Amino acid sequence: MAGPNDFPAIGGKGKNMATKSRELSVVLNHPFAETFAKFISERFPKVRTFIAPDPERLERYIGEANALLAFNFPVQFFDKAKKLRWFQCTGAGVDSLFPIRDRLANIIVTNARGIHGDVIADYVMGGVTMLHWDFRRFLREQGARQWNSRAVAPLADKAIGVVGLGSIGSTIARRAKSAGMTVFGSKRDVSASVNGVDQLFTSGRLKATTM
Repeated sequence: MAGPNDFPAIGGKGKNMATKSRELSVVLNHPFAETFAKFISERFPKVRTFIAPDPERLERYIGEANALLAFNFPVQFFDKAKKLRWFQCTGAGVDSLFPIRDRLANIIVTNARGIHGDVIADYVMGGVTMLHWDFRRFLREQGARQWNSRAVAPLADKAIGVVGLGSIGSTIARRAKSAGMTVFGSKRDVSASVNGVDQLFTSGRLKATTM
């Protein structure tokens, strides 16, 4: 599945079957492009996929694409993307589009906001626990066959600040609250409360609050 020639034409049965063009051509500029291509071909057999995890293949195929799936938009190839009508960002932020934001009138832009909240919250809470317990010291002592008892306060006695309460930030806040922590949160609009946040501050008050 290295390129467009690997995909047979779609048509009906019979000796004089009429070949139909595929409904959508998608360039997959992602480290897991082959996995995505397999998933797409199984569920949407009329969609033509181009595997392009590197700049060379991306430049080669982007001119054929109606849609692009990538973490960042390749602005250097924008003028080649004559058929492009849809950019699906695999992350939440689409700031890679800023250099060409005035030229996107005919392109729909969608992102993957909301799908990374749980895994990033796992990472953050794992990091908080590791630092609080000083796991690095534990591992050093374990490697030296040492046992040094120490007292560690529970996380429930601690406070955490979350700057930005979008999909990821709000999930982190809920996880921290479930651990019993006091949660401070900052966002631009504080007119509505946020689940798991004990005290909410505007972005403008953040500096004054932390000093």
